[in-house]
Amino acid sequence: MCLSRVAVGWSADSSGCRRRPCGRTMATTPPTSWTKRQLFGARERGRGSWQGLSGPLLPDECQTVAQEFIPGRSASVSFSALKGQMLEAFSYSALQHQPAPFGPASVIEVIDHPGLLKVAERMVELAEYSGFGGIDAILPEDGSEPVFLEFNARPTQTTHLGKVVGADLCQALVCALSSQPYEDRRDRREQMRIALFPNELIRDHKSRYLIQAHHDVPWNERRVADAIISSTPELHLA
Repeated sequence: MCLSRVAVGWSADSSGCRRRPCGRTMATTPPTSWTKRQLFGARERGRGSWQGLSGPLLPDECQTVAQEFIPGRSASVSFSALKGQMLEAFSYSALQHQPAPFGPASVIEVIDHPGLLKVAERMVELAEYSGFGGIDAILPEDGSEPVFLEFNARPTQTTHLGKVVGADLCQALVCALSSQPYEDRRDRREQMRIALFPNELIRDHKSRYLIQAHHDVPWNERRVADAIISSTPELHLA
């Protein structure tokens, strides 16, 4: 498993799957990132400049790794897990980003991608992970296997959408913790499009996805919705 991001301050085992942090780390996505600009600038100025870039950031015993940018679609998996076993999950690709082109997703499309789910399952197993989490990956333009980007050991911005798409992450974890059977739904809503709030509204308040897709506004938690709107200047339309 490889990375398409530039990663500084990480070493990997021979499988390329498990990454071990050593010292401070930096992971950014080219080509607009600070690290990408510094890497190209260092390459042009010579090896001494590269050492000057990496030296202050990393301890002497730490390896520096810079990996190739892989063109393709960004995709993710949201899941729940217990003791290294993935309980429930769904995968999706990003149709829009805010900010473009490498910011968080603002519109997603649920997809059926066994390869992505296998990557997530393997990461959960390696980490012996319990709780909610997610992985990010790139689906290469040439149709090859997903390229792993990162493992998010926390609830992601799509964790709560499981019930909407037919993969209830929360219910699966509750059932596992209470030793109750979990009924896996078979009506997964592949190709369902979801506009994420407030990202898509910030990106384009006239976006067609706000009408044509499921708009994920937490109207059932009105105080939460009001707090997000009042604290987000981009939503204060004239």
